[in-house]
Amino acid sequence: MARIYYSALVNRIAGRVSHSVLSIWKGIAVIKRHNAGVHQPRTVKQQEVRGNFSDIAGEYYALETVEKELWQAHASMLPDAMTALNAYMKYNARLEKYLPGGTRMESPPKTPDTPEHPVAVSVTSMGSGDFCVEWTNTIPATVYAIVDIWAMPGRDLVTHPRWTFGASAGGDAKECLVATDYPTDTIVKFRVRTMDASGRVSPWSVALTLAAE
Repeated sequence: MARIYYSALVNRIAGRVSHSVLSIWKGIAVIKRHNAGVHQPRTVKQQEVRGNFSDIAGEYYALETVEKELWQAHASMLPDAMTALNAYMKYNARLEKYLPGGTRMESPPKTPDTPEHPVAVSVTSMGSGDFCVEWTNTIPATVYAIVDIWAMPGRDLVTHPRWTFGASAGGDAKECLVATDYPTDTIVKFRVRTMDASGRVSPWSVALTLAAE
């Protein structure tokens, strides 16, 4: 992967040139080979995700001009460079994923702050493929605890983890039940973070591993 260093004459570069793509990666301008054979699976889940993205993008374009300007101002405060549309989709896609059918964020949160994260996270197997995820600190009732899981049925997926949404609960509950259909001895990993009503999230906790009973 090649890197680009700006000069007084060039301060931004993006787009495609022949078989190369110029983009920003973690704040660094890079050149990557264009992948003409991108796989687009058409599973029910994938089509549902794409449909949600399309709906959310359409909602952004229907916003009033002043609301779009607020999203642009908010996007400029984020550590990763993005457009107002990207910022709108970033928050609302999270809300749709973890709290489907809820209210959309038509205006951005006042700051790009993060909610309080869970402390001393632990996982206990409850039998029949169910798990109880717990944390020790009291989180405000307006903040949700989000649990993602990654099942490892005899395959090494260290380089390409398959995290998926497991369950959510009010942060003040201090625990969350994750119900699965995994057979006995299936190795499952867990990670937890919090999300507030604005779609702002905390960093993920350290991943924990446990076998189903």
